[in-house]
Parts: sequence; C-alpha cells; structure tokens
Amino acid sequence: MSSKSKRFLAASYLYSVACRYDLRQFSGVVKSVKQGNLLGLNAAMEENEKFFIGCGIFLILERLKIITYRWADGAGVLLAFE
Repeated sequence: MSSKSKRFLAASYLYSVACRYDLRQFSGVVKSVKQGNLLGLNAAMEENEKFFIGCGIFLILERLKIITYRWADGAGVLLAFE
C-alpha cells in the first residue's frame, strides 16, 4: 500500500472516530488535513483554539501544517497560504 493510501485511510479513520465520540472540534482539522487545505486547517485551529489549548494539544496540532503541506503537495492540490 502506498504512503498516500495510508495517509488517506488514517485521515478517514480519524474523522469517523471524531464523529463517533462527539469530538466535533477535530472534524474540521481532520477534513482540512485530508484535503491538503492549509486555509481550512488554520480556520479550524483558530475556531477551536481555546479547546485545543485547554487540552494541551494546540502546539502538537500546529505540526499538522507541515503534514497538510506535504499532503497537498503530493496530491497536486493548489496550495493556499495566508
């Protein structure tokens, strides 16, 4: 299985887990990473910033920007930067 397929499956699984356990704060983050959408990721992070800081995971989620950039670059998606 290619690394692109593995990333897609992982993102799909994380989205279903977020929905199942009512963790809606993560759904926008997962969708954006899956699509390679940096603007969407930034918007989801800003929208739920207090929740992520309260959980102590905001800085960890900041690293998703690198993964999102790689995903978008590999998928040939138009990159959007702030």
